Amino acid sequence: MIFCLECKKYFNCISWTHLKKHHNMTTKEYKNKYPNAIMRDNSGDKNPMYGVHRVGENAPHFNHKHSEKTKQQISESLRGEKNPNYGRKGEAHPMFGVHKYGEDAPFYNHKHSEKTKQQISNALKGKTRDKFTETHKQNMSKNHADFSGDKNPMYGVHRYGEDASMWNKHHTNESKQQMRLSRIKEIEMKYGKICPNYNLKACEFFENLNEHFDLNGIHAGNNDEFQIKELGYFVDYYELDLNMAIEYDEKHHYNSDGTLKDRDIQRQNEITDFLGCKFIRINESKSKWQLLPIDAIESLVK
Repeated sequence: MIFCLECKKYFNCISWTHLKKHHNMTTKEYKNKYPNAIMRDNSGDKNPMYGVHRVGENAPHFNHKHSEKTKQQISESLRGEKNPNYGRKGEAHPMFGVHKYGEDAPFYNHKHSEKTKQQISNALKGKTRDKFTETHKQNMSKNHADFSGDKNPMYGVHRYGEDASMWNKHHTNESKQQMRLSRIKEIEMKYGKICPNYNLKACEFFENLNEHFDLNGIHAGNNDEFQIKELGYFVDYYELDLNMAIEYDEKHHYNSDGTLKDRDIQRQNEITDFLGCKFIRINESKSKWQLLPIDAIESLVK
């Protein structure tokens, strides 16, 4: 028996219905109030699923399907106010504050054992995805017909030229920065690390630069590119002691007349304003040593 810390009585379990009906509180609120409270005793043979195998032919619902009438009854029983989550928004929703990515994911940094992998493989061997039933096909066909032609909410809406929603509009620098930071965060949450593309020729040049001037500049060839997390930018080369940044520009950074593109100028200005650093640009087409701004680098080294 489980002891309810609110009403001081014993029950088989502390259910959501009991808490809501008698104490006007959710399971989450009860657990927050009593962090060490036991809700249900599921140990050993007290577990209702003890000894029950739910896989394959031993599953209680194996080879059984709900009738259309039963499906309809289930659907109606959970509609609107009958749904236990009806009206539960924000902190009242059971999934509020639950993040499924990164370190907060329940499976984060966990791997299946070889035994588990083999069990999963054996369970799925020979199985194929269930085919659509005729009823399902008819429903899909009906839904498609309901949105065909002028019934489609996008019918007659042109998204190009002057009719486009963003026509003659531009994102502000703040908006661009927010989108850039959001995208970086999304990639890091999914894959753990972000690795921008880099130029091997540039890495070779930077390594020669380090050796020639006895520097410790960071670049993709000897570490990871220097990241300015606050701006969402990666710099091709950065020397911390000299506070010097270098960008190795391929031809796509320039306009047809040879001038640097506006977005690269804007990016450089943001970086120099944030770091207060010396910023040097290297044109790949002119990356011969005698044509480089060596004097500028030497003056910084000295």
